[in-house]
Order: sequence, then C-alpha cells, then structure tokens
Amino acid sequence: MTDLRIEGLTKAYGPDATVLDGLDLTVPGGSLAAVLGPSGCGKTTLLRIIAGFLRADAGTVAVGGRVLTGPGAHVPPERRRIGIVPQEGALFPHLSVARNVAFGVPDRAARRRRTEEMLELVGLAGYGGRMPHELSGGQQQRVALARALAPEPALVLLDEPFNALDSALRTGLRADVRAALRALGATALLVTHDQQEALSVADLVAVVHDGRVAQCGSPQDVYTRPADPWLAGFVGDAVLLPGTAGNGTATTALGPVKVRSGETSGRGTVILRPEQLRLTEPGDTTPGGTVTDVRYYGHDAMITLTVDGLDEPVDIRVAGHVPLRPGDRTGIHITGQATFHQR
Repeated sequence: MTDLRIEGLTKAYGPDATVLDGLDLTVPGGSLAAVLGPSGCGKTTLLRIIAGFLRADAGTVAVGGRVLTGPGAHVPPERRRIGIVPQEGALFPHLSVARNVAFGVPDRAARRRRTEEMLELVGLAGYGGRMPHELSGGQQQRVALARALAPEPALVLLDEPFNALDSALRTGLRADVRAALRALGATALLVTHDQQEALSVADLVAVVHDGRVAQCGSPQDVYTRPADPWLAGFVGDAVLLPGTAGNGTATTALGPVKVRSGETSGRGTVILRPEQLRLTEPGDTTPGGTVTDVRYYGHDAMITLTVDGLDEPVDIRVAGHVPLRPGDRTGIHITGQATFHQR
C-alpha cells in the first residue's frame, strides 16, 4: 500500500486566476479519499497535476515516497504508475472488453490471468469477448475500473466516474467500486461535487475551497464538526443560528444549545443539522415556529419553519410522513451538541 502526499501545490492560469493556492493533502495507503468541492474550486486541476497531465507552478506530489512533481521534477504520466477512471469510461471502442482491460498490463504472459481476475473482481466475469457498445453505462464504468486496476497501479484516480449514470445505478456501482478497491488494498482519490457520494463512499473527505483544503477528515467528522458555516452548508443541509456561547452552552432564539467542549466562547454562529431538531407540541414557553413548507421524500421529509427572532427560516428533517401543513404552529426541541463558530 502506498500513500499520497501533496504539499504546497499551487497552480494559476494567469495573474488573476489562481486555482490551487498552496494545497496540502495526505491520503494514507489503502484509503479511498474523496476530494469534494464546488465547480471551479480546482478539483480537476488537482487531478490532472497528480496524473502528470499538467505541471504545477509550485509544490510537490509524492506517491509512496516517490516524488512525481516537485522542484526540478516532473515524472511523465506513463511512468507514474497511476490508474485513471474517467467520467464516462473512455474505453477503446475497437477493442473487446478483455483487450481494454489488458491494454496497460506490461507483462504479456500475465495479461490473460490478470484480465480474468479484474473482470471477476468488478462483477463482469465472462464479458471479456464483448465490445464496449454492447455494455450498459454502468458496465462500461466497471470495465474502466478493471482497466485502471489491472497494471497494479500505486494510485487510482477516479474523475467523477458516476456522473453520467442514473441515480439508482450510481448507488449500486459506488458500493461495488468501493468493495473492489478495498479488496485490492488500493489507494484511491475520488474527485466529485456530490456530497452524498463523498460521505457514503470515502474513508477520508477533503473539502476544497478557494484553492485549498478547507477541511479534511472522516466523513462523520466533516459532517458533524464542520470547520465553518460555509462548509456546513456545502456538505449537507445546515441550520445556522446566531448565538452567544460560554461554559459549553450557546444562547439562541431556539433556546440554549450544548456546544462541543473546547470551542471558543463569545458571539458567533451555532451550526446544527436539520435532523438534530425535533417537532414538539407548541406552548407558551416552548420555542417554536410556523410551518411554511413541507417537502416529502419518502424515507424522510423536510419541514421549513419561520421562527420569531430569526431572519432566516429553519429546516427540520423528520422520518417518514408528518401531518403538518403550511400555517400550522409547532414547537422545536434541539438534540445533541452543536458546532460553534466564532465571528
């Protein structure tokens, strides 16, 4: 297993177009890391520099201790031992599935064995004789993964590989890709703008903002302890409340809220997730609001309320159907701990 280490990576496309601004990121060997960020944040530029398709202005990229990009160093893409799974497979249309998978395997004697192993790993045993146009979109992506893994790369890069697939197919394929990578102990980097994808697939999530990694940690840490209000709103739905914190508690328009120990006191923003709010019976002393919208999703529903003393509406996520309609009054109870961000 090999680790990926990126330090001080910088890339600009002009004097006023800095895309990566001293980005640092470390991915332990055998881990699947997701690089998550909005369009234009530098995700694709980062991937292209790691792959060797683009030169960095400064900084280093090392895989397994081997410097691939750095001062005076630029290893060509074909010598980096990096496998790439592009957005739409990009299979060779004139080659069979087996020949696509075997394409990058240098040992001719091992090609057949390795091809069969990889096709079995991605659930396509027996498909070697088919042509790419005879496969579904999901099957083509499986072949692309098998092709990337066949040469036993030091690192696998996945460039939004599920983007062109429908929602139901994406969910199953994500799980299969994760299982295949884990079975081989491969180190992988997934570039995506899909928050749900990053949280559900990756061992490590790195959120990129303004050319740097704004926060990096386990999916649970990034979701439950966002570094700031922007990041909280980007990685899932967030409830942001003005508040004043001290002694482990913040005072808000929805009443006192426990904040995590060690966080700064004073005036700032209390960050909660919609599922931390509960609906209760309205009362004179109970914080509450008026329902303005109900959005039902089957497995859960999102209730939007206006609350006295707050300029912005509040969202509450509840399981299943809720017998509330716009105009109804309801109480609100907060559960768990909040993250506090000082102004």
